Amino acid sequence: MIICADDFGLAPDIDEAIITLARAGKISAVSVMAALPSTQEKTLAPLINLGDKVDLGLHLVFTKTEGLAQSYPSFQGLLARCWLGLLSFESARAKIAEQYDLFTAKTGRPPDFIDGHMHIQQFPIIRQALIEFTNKLPGEKPYVRNSYMPLEAINRQGVSPFKSWLLSIPGGRMKRLLNEAKIPTNEGFTGIYDFSQYLRYPEFLARFLDAPAQPTRLLMVHPGKGDLWRLGEYNALSRQEGLASMANRFPKALKTETP
Repeated sequence: MIICADDFGLAPDIDEAIITLARAGKISAVSVMAALPSTQEKTLAPLINLGDKVDLGLHLVFTKTEGLAQSYPSFQGLLARCWLGLLSFESARAKIAEQYDLFTAKTGRPPDFIDGHMHIQQFPIIRQALIEFTNKLPGEKPYVRNSYMPLEAINRQGVSPFKSWLLSIPGGRMKRLLNEAKIPTNEGFTGIYDFSQYLRYPEFLARFLDAPAQPTRLLMVHPGKGDLWRLGEYNALSRQEGLASMANRFPKALKTETP
């Protein structure tokens, strides 16, 4: 299972929590918000120094986030613009390319994978732009995350089924498009829950982990030490036994290369 911590660069307490878990082998992938000015080479250094133990990915940012220009829309605004076809394909592709370049400049290497803050990589227009951009990259492709969960898996897991179903719909479309484009993606996804129920996260984590083993099944986590819900995740991940032996990186054999 790929255990991926999102939002590196969003706040110092989040960075600290992620670095601690990565060093302990509790996570195997980290999504980096390279667009944020607070994400710098010195803050990334501890992750880079882990070498091949952790996949580092680009966490695309398309919505208003602290530290970014006010020109970024709200989540609701971006959602409306994408579904109404009002977002420019060229501007979406340019933003992806800009953030990709920022990632490589700050880490000294291309990303192992690409996903999006609040799952925006799966929005119409953005997903087409991302697929086109990724397909034109030379050599080994980064894998791109999808949030598809079969209904059977949602029901078996029994955690926030409606929210899981809502995120699974665009995830299913994204997965089909990625497969058609021969871009590697995860097979299996979990980690969705109602953040207001963070006190139950240890129970939820056990359910997320209790599923058939799949090498590219992805568990999304959001550890931190500031917000109570992030702290709840951090504590549960820190105390969970067996994570170090369970967490794995995306198999390189499943990545494609440009013909």
